[in-house]
Amino acid sequence: MTKAAAQVAPAPLKPLLQTSASAFETARKVLVNLEGGVPPAPPTPAAEASSGAMRVRVTEHSAGPVNFRTGPGTKNDLVDGTPTLVAGTEVDVLETQRVGGREWMHVRTDDGREGWMVSERSEYVSGIARSHPYVLEDGRDGSGASAVDNALQFVGTRERAKLQSMFDAMPEGPNRDALGALLAQAPESNSDNTGNGYAGLCLSFVQDRFGIKQAADRSPWMYNPANFLDGRNLIVPPPSPNPDGTVPKRDDLPYGQVYSDRTDSAYAAWLALENASADAAAAGGAHPSVARPSMDAEGRPDLTSPLPEGAMLYFGPTGKNAHAGHVAIATGVMAPDGTPLLVTTTWNNGPVRMMSLAEMQAATGPYLGSTTPEGAFQPGRWGGGSAA
Repeated sequence: MTKAAAQVAPAPLKPLLQTSASAFETARKVLVNLEGGVPPAPPTPAAEASSGAMRVRVTEHSAGPVNFRTGPGTKNDLVDGTPTLVAGTEVDVLETQRVGGREWMHVRTDDGREGWMVSERSEYVSGIARSHPYVLEDGRDGSGASAVDNALQFVGTRERAKLQSMFDAMPEGPNRDALGALLAQAPESNSDNTGNGYAGLCLSFVQDRFGIKQAADRSPWMYNPANFLDGRNLIVPPPSPNPDGTVPKRDDLPYGQVYSDRTDSAYAAWLALENASADAAAAGGAHPSVARPSMDAEGRPDLTSPLPEGAMLYFGPTGKNAHAGHVAIATGVMAPDGTPLLVTTTWNNGPVRMMSLAEMQAATGPYLGSTTPEGAFQPGRWGGGSAA
């Protein structure tokens, strides 16, 4: 965990920018009713600097060039002198807004002209999104480091004491140092109540930590898995009856053989990512992507491989998790049992917990695999914005 990654709180705005934003807001209120248009929102620090901005290219379309407007929304005027941008034009994205169910991008051309265009007429070129909604006020930017730091704010005193005990017993070395950094992020005064004020289930918990709820296009597969299942491999047929005529219980199925019909669950999110990964590979692409663990001779997963900070781990549905599966976040630290240490909310609105991968599998269900922000999020929507 780097120092920059641990600093999740944004720096205060400079006085000049505060004055500029205030004047901008005054003008915005005057303009808001003109011609039914939607003027742009006040500038943000991320929008002020284009260095390292996400860069996109205007795509081909039967409608021809894309309209280049003075504000987000079709009722805003076209930019004087540059009413359209032709396919192939590359621009820097300064900020985004959602208007009328469509995402609009405030962009700057290479010769300094600024305007707004609809995001569906663009393709990713390079860079990372550094503005709202991809970078939130508390510093969550879609990176693994900011997600873990934010998750630790919900850890109660009991779980913090567990971390302290691990730290005290761990031998000197890089892993102990990394655990010490986690311990420093966990508040000392949190109560041990349910979720410490967080009432979401596991998928909702992960969505919040990575800012997926605030920016649905960051990972559409995790935001609404049902849109990407296409009827494929969500429901595994019930097993055949045993010789004595009884039907095996769902929890008695062989490892990795699961049965679930929950389309809003962590398991559904895993399948959506897996399906999209397979489609991308078939088309010669590499995104999104998931990784399954290596298996031993008995068909059991290897739980001892280190995982990067912010990796998202998925578990199969069983009766232990109401047949919804489970998802947790890797901290980048190895637990005393030799498996990755995870931060997770429990699947029944219970408290935020610190558990090893081995403990997590025993408590919820079979470990299916993992992904990372770079694997699960759309290009340019993973983290790094707050470090700009």
